[in-house]
Amino acid sequence: MAKAAKKILLTLPGIGRVESNPGASFDPGGISFEGKMTESGRSHHMENDNPAMLSFTVPNLQGYLEQFRGLSDVNVNVQDELGQSWIVTEAFITNTPKVSGGDIPIEMQGNPAEPV
Repeated sequence: MAKAAKKILLTLPGIGRVESNPGASFDPGGISFEGKMTESGRSHHMENDNPAMLSFTVPNLQGYLEQFRGLSDVNVNVQDELGQSWIVTEAFITNTPKVSGGDIPIEMQGNPAEPV
């Protein structure tokens, strides 16, 4: 289930700690179930592993665009609207960063999030 995230924090090599703009979205990932019916009419389920997904923007500050391009294998800390904290390990960028309205929209995925 997707959550509204107050902020997403990550550490970039060469820049340090980066904090997202407000209004991020965060899906912690994990196991989901898919129902299946057999030919005899019995219901069963299949488990699917899903990655954590993050969507956020960061301000277009010096060096950010270059550092986000090709970003992979980073740990991302997420704080949701209730103040709960999560960590997404081995996260990577899934879009090509670009500047839009003075911000850089970022889409990332990683291992299912763990509460911290």
